[in-house]
Amino acid sequence: MLATAQRVFLPTYTPSLILSRSQGAKVWDRDGKEYIDFGAGISVNSLGHQDPGLLQALTEQSGKLWHTTNLYLTEPAIKLAENLVDATFADRVFFCNSGAEANEAAIKLARKSSSLLHAPEKREILTFEGSFHGRTLATVTATAQPKYQQGFEPLPGGFRYCPFNDFEAATAMIGANTCAVMVEPVQGEGGVNPAKSGFLLHLRKLCDQHNALLIFDEIQSGMGRTGKLFGYQWEETASEVSPETAETPESSEQ
Repeated sequence: MLATAQRVFLPTYTPSLILSRSQGAKVWDRDGKEYIDFGAGISVNSLGHQDPGLLQALTEQSGKLWHTTNLYLTEPAIKLAENLVDATFADRVFFCNSGAEANEAAIKLARKSSSLLHAPEKREILTFEGSFHGRTLATVTATAQPKYQQGFEPLPGGFRYCPFNDFEAATAMIGANTCAVMVEPVQGEGGVNPAKSGFLLHLRKLCDQHNALLIFDEIQSGMGRTGKLFGYQWEETASEVSPETAETPESSEQ
């Protein structure tokens, strides 16, 4: 089977395991060897595998309606959006298919709002060294790691990179032309690096000072994966840090 996979898939990754079943925090390969799934499906399987309540809900819904478009509404989507609004800073929710798509939506929101409310030249988005925001052309440009960008040039303009957790550098780089700051409260690809105490609040104040949006990429740290609903809530002054948007494994919240 591995030989078949190598023949039919593009070699973006080189997996050596073929998984066949799962339960709780464990998965098994075709030979029955057991593994602990610390990856949790890259933040998707936060409840583990085969969670009874989730399995029941999926089974019941599959007998009613599988899929439609956003031209129509469904009760589960409305209920989920309401729960997210009630539990978070957000006034509204926009559902996306992936983390990269959610970050694309946040980038477009920042640029669009800036063009409507501020000067045309206010288009720059500041991100941080060691970050990871996705692999689409815009989000890989927002990702301040050259190894992910090589070979995809020319990259879209309008992005600047700041050292992570550097208060002075952030102060110097956020200015009149900054329309948004995008940051992970805990960098996932950068080595699991949390923001220093006070750094997110510092960014919040700088964004307020320069009429810029603050975007939290919580694809890795959101939905309870750090012990709180969002990673930024570990900031001592979390109530003062709330962003304009936060991207989670489920959605983009605004």
